[in-house]
Amino acid sequence: MQQIFLSTDANQIFKVTLGGQSITLLMRYQTVSDSWFISIYNTVDNTPYVINRRLTPNYLVFGNILTDFVGDILSGSVSDPDQNIGRNDFNSVFGLYYLTESEASDYMELQNSS
Repeated sequence: MQQIFLSTDANQIFKVTLGGQSITLLMRYQTVSDSWFISIYNTVDNTPYVINRRLTPNYLVFGNILTDFVGDILSGSVSDPDQNIGRNDFNSVFGLYYLTESEASDYMELQNSS
């Protein structure tokens, strides 16, 4: 599992390599819903993997969505897993993590067994 460090800006665009994949992350905070949304694109050809997916604590971004992206992204709480992800919560209360395919599969098994 690899943590992705974010700023507290309400709109963020950055490029990162995860699991050998060069991707562009677009993070947006919407005050109306008090929620963060994520879009993930292939940096090479700008093909979207996912667009405007709401980040829900402790749920995989892709989960069962069929995509060419290898692995998954998880927003995890370091303190209260039931708390919504607030505007300034990343890197302090919540982290954004990249999981390899096997880590994502293990995480899904754990979630399904509880």
